[in-house]
Amino acid sequence: MKTRTICSSGVVLFAAVQFAYAIGGIDTAPPPSAPHEITFAQPKEARLENGLRVIVAERPGLPLLAAELLVRTGAEVDPDGRAGTASMTGSLLTKGTERMSAPQIASAVESLGGAIDSGARWDASSAGLVVMSTNAEPALNILADVILHPVFKQEEIDRLKNQTLDGLRVVLQQPGALARFVTDRVVYGSGEYGHAA
Repeated sequence: MKTRTICSSGVVLFAAVQFAYAIGGIDTAPPPSAPHEITFAQPKEARLENGLRVIVAERPGLPLLAAELLVRTGAEVDPDGRAGTASMTGSLLTKGTERMSAPQIASAVESLGGAIDSGARWDASSAGLVVMSTNAEPALNILADVILHPVFKQEEIDRLKNQTLDGLRVVLQQPGALARFVTDRVVYGSGEYGHAA
């Protein structure tokens, strides 16, 4: 009986405290702050002698460099019967060059406090990195090496092929993924977007 009285008293006390807070305005949302001006970086564009289009958007005060090379073709140009060619090619760019193996590339970029990636999707293929701006030059040298001198080692091709097949086995058990594959084929037929990327 004593325990029931203590519990009942605790519930009543808790309810009274909650009611007091509600009266004091604690349960009401604060008023909105005054509007503040948002400024976006204005990109600058140039074209190099080799035809490469360069777009730079600077944000002073942010000590990071994010660089990406974008090629405006992707999985839509996969050859007939070779679905996934662009995707695999894009993914393999960071898996070894004439100078560095995949672990060496990863280690070198990580030692600079950055991250590197590459890949392909519909309508675009890319390779990019994010790094502290103080390490821009060595990081950009690694990115250039990845883009200009990939070697596509057979062991890396086999590893990515096995990972991709494992992923497909999982995806093909999901009704939504199957529906997307079928829908793409129905909508696009044998056209550029009618196969899986």
